[in-house]
Amino acid sequence: MTQKGSQFWKEFDHNLKSLEKKLDQTEIAQINPNDLRRVARYIDQLKPLSKMKGHKADLIEYLKRLQNLKEQEKFNKTNITLAKQRSLENVLSFLNGSHNFYTGNFAIHSEAIIGLAVDIVLSLIGVAQYYFYVPIFMLIMLFLGIRKHHKLKKEGKILDL
Repeated sequence: MTQKGSQFWKEFDHNLKSLEKKLDQTEIAQINPNDLRRVARYIDQLKPLSKMKGHKADLIEYLKRLQNLKEQEKFNKTNITLAKQRSLENVLSFLNGSHNFYTGNFAIHSEAIIGLAVDIVLSLIGVAQYYFYVPIFMLIMLFLGIRKHHKLKKEGKILDL
């Protein structure tokens, strides 16, 4: 359970709220504060706490980078992306690898690519001629990817960061 009173949560929430006050609606949409809060809550509840310190520090650092960009009037899509790469890359790869979080439609795309690869191999060895070169496995994997995406979305594990 998330400790709303934890030191990390207080600092994170304070920094995010002060950033939101400085930004207009289009800028807020670029950083997606709801997903940031969801990630922070999730990481705040994980154990052992000693291993989460780095990820928590990265989240705080990201917010501070965004605040600096706004103060320096350099708040644009390119700089936001660079700040995200520098600060959130480890956090997002940890969540993706260990806790089945995905960004965007990656769950769908990854499954479809696997199916496409199987169809290409079957095409090259001549087996695909028996089913008229219809990309059956890609379609099956695409369907499974869509189901996986909907399941992850219900669990709140699709991030738009």
